[in-house]
Amino acid sequence: MALQFVFGGSGSGKTRYLYEQAIRLSLEQPDRRFLVVVPEQFTMQAQKEIIRLHPRHGIMNIDVLSFKRLAYRVFDELAVKMPVVLDDMGKSMVLRRVSGRKKSGLGLYGSHLGQAGFINQLKSQISELCQYGITPQDLEQLQGETKNPLLKQKLGDLGLIFQEFKDYIADHYITAEEILDILCRELPRSEMLKNSVIFLDGYTGFTPVQYRIVELFITHALDVVCAVTVDYRADPYRESGIQNLFYMSKHTVCRLAAMAKAGGVELKEDVILDRRPAWRFAQSPALDFLEQNLYRYNGRAWKGEQDQVKLFCGQTPEEEVRYVKSRIESLVREQGLRYRDMAVVTGDLAAYGREITRQFDQAGIPFFMDDKKSILENPMVELIRAVLEAVRDFSYENVFRYLKTGLVYDRGAVGEVGAESGGETVGAAGADSGGEATGAARADYGGEAVGTARADTGGEATGAARTDTGEEAVGVARLNSGGEATGAACTNSGGEATGAACTDTGEEAIDWEEASDGELADVLLEGTGGGAGRRYSREEAAVMTDRLENYVRALGINGWKRWDSQWEVQFKGAENLNLQELNAFRQWILAPLRPLREAMAKDATVASVTQALRTYLESMELKEKLEEYQAYFAARGLRGDENLAREYGQVYDRVEELFERLTGLLGDEKAERKSYAQILDAGFGEIQVGVIPATIDQVMVGDITRTRLDGVQVLFFVGVNDGVVPQRKNGGSLLGDRDREFFKAHRLELAPTAREDGCMQKFYLYLMLSKPSRRLVITYAGRSSDGKSLRPSVLLGEVYKLFPGLTAEDGSAVKWPVQTPRDGKETLIQGLKTYRDLKEPDAADGSEQDSQWERKFLELYRWFFGQEDYREEVKMLVQAAFYSYEERGIGRAAARALYGKILQGSVTRLEQYASCAYAHFLRYGLELMERREYELEAVDMGNLFHQSIDRCFQVMKAQGRDWRNLTEEGRQGLVKESVSQVVADYGNTIMMSTARYAYLAGRVERMTDRTIWALAEQVKRGDFEPAGFEVSFSAVDNLKAMRIALSPDEELQLRGRIDRMDICEDGGTLYVKIIDYKSGGTSFDLAALYYGLQLQLVVYLDAALEMEERKNPGKEVVPAGIFYYNIQDPLVEKKAAMTPEEIEQQILRQLRMNGLVNRELEVIRHLDREIETQSDVIPVALKAGLIQESRSSVASGKRFEQLKSYVNQKLRTAGRDILEGDTSLKPYKNSARTACDYCPYHAVCGFDTKTAGYGYRKLKALKPEEIWEELGTEDRAETDGE
Repeated sequence: MALQFVFGGSGSGKTRYLYEQAIRLSLEQPDRRFLVVVPEQFTMQAQKEIIRLHPRHGIMNIDVLSFKRLAYRVFDELAVKMPVVLDDMGKSMVLRRVSGRKKSGLGLYGSHLGQAGFINQLKSQISELCQYGITPQDLEQLQGETKNPLLKQKLGDLGLIFQEFKDYIADHYITAEEILDILCRELPRSEMLKNSVIFLDGYTGFTPVQYRIVELFITHALDVVCAVTVDYRADPYRESGIQNLFYMSKHTVCRLAAMAKAGGVELKEDVILDRRPAWRFAQSPALDFLEQNLYRYNGRAWKGEQDQVKLFCGQTPEEEVRYVKSRIESLVREQGLRYRDMAVVTGDLAAYGREITRQFDQAGIPFFMDDKKSILENPMVELIRAVLEAVRDFSYENVFRYLKTGLVYDRGAVGEVGAESGGETVGAAGADSGGEATGAARADYGGEAVGTARADTGGEATGAARTDTGEEAVGVARLNSGGEATGAACTNSGGEATGAACTDTGEEAIDWEEASDGELADVLLEGTGGGAGRRYSREEAAVMTDRLENYVRALGINGWKRWDSQWEVQFKGAENLNLQELNAFRQWILAPLRPLREAMAKDATVASVTQALRTYLESMELKEKLEEYQAYFAARGLRGDENLAREYGQVYDRVEELFERLTGLLGDEKAERKSYAQILDAGFGEIQVGVIPATIDQVMVGDITRTRLDGVQVLFFVGVNDGVVPQRKNGGSLLGDRDREFFKAHRLELAPTAREDGCMQKFYLYLMLSKPSRRLVITYAGRSSDGKSLRPSVLLGEVYKLFPGLTAEDGSAVKWPVQTPRDGKETLIQGLKTYRDLKEPDAADGSEQDSQWERKFLELYRWFFGQEDYREEVKMLVQAAFYSYEERGIGRAAARALYGKILQGSVTRLEQYASCAYAHFLRYGLELMERREYELEAVDMGNLFHQSIDRCFQVMKAQGRDWRNLTEEGRQGLVKESVSQVVADYGNTIMMSTARYAYLAGRVERMTDRTIWALAEQVKRGDFEPAGFEVSFSAVDNLKAMRIALSPDEELQLRGRIDRMDICEDGGTLYVKIIDYKSGGTSFDLAALYYGLQLQLVVYLDAALEMEERKNPGKEVVPAGIFYYNIQDPLVEKKAAMTPEEIEQQILRQLRMNGLVNRELEVIRHLDREIETQSDVIPVALKAGLIQESRSSVASGKRFEQLKSYVNQKLRTAGRDILEGDTSLKPYKNSARTACDYCPYHAVCGFDTKTAGYGYRKLKALKPEEIWEELGTEDRAETDGE
């Protein structure tokens, strides 16, 4: 028995030496066993390498094992009966159950059990305790010794859960960590061990239980040879501080040497591999220098030039990957390297993996992503998780999460959209809606296909059905989406024909008044082809899901009770929605969920619920659907499809395996809806699908800690930024660093602390950077993909110290090679942008360098244009590069088809047109609307205020009450009653649906009370009486203001509603005042009126004057003013000694109406009898009895007439332009304000000032006098000159 160490730095050939020794000895001593023990993830690679090196390419008496595989080999030899091993999946499920049982006794972790990821943290912590041999009794003892209250709670909770866990699995299961404990007990009896020579390779250190096994190797095996990565110049038998690069290696050597000494085992002479340059770096002296000096802090620096260590700084991770991609292509093409000679590693594979996949796929670079894919991403697992959540609470989020998995449809059902995906291509259609192709499916189904489906099933045909209200048209629409038979069924399903349809099928006629909701639903379903007989193809289900979602979101439908009730309510914008069809689809959704929901009753067990879930999956034909996906991916043959096919082929069986495990572990346990889903989630979280390399010659892409790299000539280390390299410990452990120090102080070892881990990471980085034999390329980014600034890693500082002459390339300095048509195309695309900028009219004269670039670019362009295969693509690229938006409009014919001869609408519609003609076209021409949501928006708050105020005025008028005699108590009672009624009636009781909305209802009452107080005070100040509320008018009233001729056969017909109209009668004169309530900060702006953006008040005034002239033919009707009243509850600064009356006066002044007032002093006195200087009611200020122009907004009667004439002409012009088909995409811009600020059509119009042809219509700032001059009038009334 003997122990021997093989020392050497990284790349010195330790592994090769060990393997060659094992091969030599195995040939010399064929009767002996030679065990090569390596980490689990390296067993396959080690076996391949030994076979490659063996002269006979076989290993009869050499075994490559990990500790775990060795355990099973020994157990087989000794016939040890093993309990069932509880893997991570089972462990998570058991921990979820036992911790739930003890929740009330968990002072710290009880409230954390439902948090995402907590069970995984708990499992990792329990596994760590098992791995390091710590028992619940140890935790109990430590709990008694600590004075830290938080640690005491942690230890108490962990001890309770750990003990409960061990009790639960006792006599039935063991954990994976306990396998090695059993091995320690049985190993001394193994004859195989006693006749073996053991080689240990690839370990940087051992866990406590592994040290015990190695000690048994040393004391029982013939010989043990251990390879250790350590600097041969240091003393490996001397312990060092954790800051030393080889701290772990030296600690391992010292511990194993002590074991040998204690066991009386010979310590053979060390093998020191000190050749220079090292074996791996025979042709790369700079890499050899890096290996010898990295993290040694010896002050040595490389002298001279070298090209084996390179740095690149990309602007973004995308540019980093582009650089790596170009260098790989160059090395393969120019230096003859194979793809397998190169590797890409990163500290953040999640972030860089997608970009590497995208760019490498585009470039055709074969690569293998060394990562395991969680099964949680598979649509089937998502469906199970979603359906369990859905049947629990039937919330909007969970129901549509379930419906959008792409697996909720009827196999074999074919609608018009789905017809093309029937037969052999069903699998193809299915693949597009599941797995990684879900996005593609959404694009496929949400783009042209869904557009077609919508047009066929809900467009003109449905519209016609709504217009006719009979079912023949609906039958036609249904015919388009469900085949002839369905169409026929629908045609016979409406009105009286529904009864006939029932009679035809042999059913009894139903009593519609006495029928239950379920019976009624059955008849409705039968009439639409729904219920048990109705089948939905994937495409039909996708279209119906979209319609269903719109309905559910608009009405806030949540909970099983509302889903299981007949839907009858319509909402604004969905008047043509087929509720019969929607209810049929709703029932189709609920049908398979009812048994599952019933199975999760109070007395359900884990076994019964799991069986119900199995039955549900069978009823949904999930296995067959997944097989279709598998067949599709296998046939499609794109990159990654092989792994997708394998995943879809495995997932159903893996889920069944989980169900079996769950039933075996927890079958008799009570299953609560929430806890069952969480237990299942814990199991799903442990299932991962490994990826198998598709070919031998491919670039390895992996993580710096997980990926095994052998024979790599060029290594690209990407994403070397601060926080990523070295990796920061995520803090996911339940025991923190101080807790671990406490364990260590009590001689209980745990995994390293964050500080220790940071020092250890230096060692792992040293190993990684010394992997390549020819070249090391390190890259980092200046900013992240979302624009955040990034700092380079501290590792770069170490590299710069060793290579002071090294500089990082950046994207601007790199000459991106043009070696393939694809490279040329990328260069052409970038070049077109540059060429466009050079040819801009205002571009400076080009330099000689620009001229040279232009000649090369044009040469590249001519080459592509000269190739038949690329010509059309080049034409499109040029068109895109030099694209300039041109106004075309839709033409008169299309406008006539959209709007007809009579253009109808509100004044707001014409203001919208003046704001942006294209937005008007989208809103009123195409009738595009934002999805309705069951929530209060700004417009809803405005409606609530309007309705509450109007109701107050209506009640006052109906009761004949005088505003001037309204007391505070009477006002508050009036407001409370009015607001309560409005809130109760508004939006299907949305105001009472949440506490927040209830609070807003109170806010509406407070602000309405303030508003009524202010409006009452304003009424008291003047002689005007409120005469009309919500006064509606339209072209039907035959008002000139509402009917504007556009041409001999075309007319603009307006409609509107005045919030309030006040009248003051003075002898033979009738004064009219118009008030419009605004919940925002709208103020009267003469310039906005001039540009057509604020026409409403003048049109309303014109209509009101005309109506009053009709009512009072013998009187002169005079405009007194047009006003906005802003609904608000202002705050005032209280000054010392202010009385309540003075405070109220300040508030009233802030609530003063704004607008335009008739400048006649008599009119002003009627509006505010108490005015002396500054009015608290209207925007007028007097000085010495004269109007102060600078502080007032006034106009003469003549100017009011001019305004009416100008607005009428503005409306006529706008109406004519609309009917001419003008849809100019020229939104206005006025100072910092634009028409785009709150426009809902950003995603539709494509307006972008960076694109040629797009631009704002800038409005010139005009003073009031300039506007009046433009309008052609002069007001010569007296002023005070101010």
